[in-house]
Amino acid sequence: MVTGEVAVCRNCLSKLSLIILDLHMPKLDGYSLLEIMHSDPELRRIPVIVLTSEKEAEVKSLQLGAADFITKPYEVPEVIQARVTHSIELADRRLDQLENQIADNDLEAAFETAHALKGMYANLSLDPLTKPVSEITEMLRNKTDADYSQLLAEAKKQFTALTSL
Repeated sequence: MVTGEVAVCRNCLSKLSLIILDLHMPKLDGYSLLEIMHSDPELRRIPVIVLTSEKEAEVKSLQLGAADFITKPYEVPEVIQARVTHSIELADRRLDQLENQIADNDLEAAFETAHALKGMYANLSLDPLTKPVSEITEMLRNKTDADYSQLLAEAKKQFTALTSL
């Protein structure tokens, strides 16, 4: 049964690029949130970094889909920044994944990847990236047999310009 809290949670989470999660939260603990995310194809794409003082929670967190785990207290904030940057970079490799899925004619997987990218870029107000990815998403939604190379090239060009700032 999907409760209102879970539905709201899914709606809010689907717009994020990364989640830094404490396991101890009121109403819905971190493990429950990881289970919800792991069972939802759209939410599963979002990298989660778990922060907790419970060292024994690392294995369970990773088994439930966490991308990384940091034990509190953490004495070097630069480590957290590096891990966040790395997780976001991994998420952004989806553009290459999308290109490969289209090349392999795996249009269903490509649609899921494009849809996730569209949400992530739109949420970050990255309009130059959002436009070509939105077009790809709609073409894939309609199962359009087309040459996606120009749109993919534009998305990659915009991503390169953004990351070189």
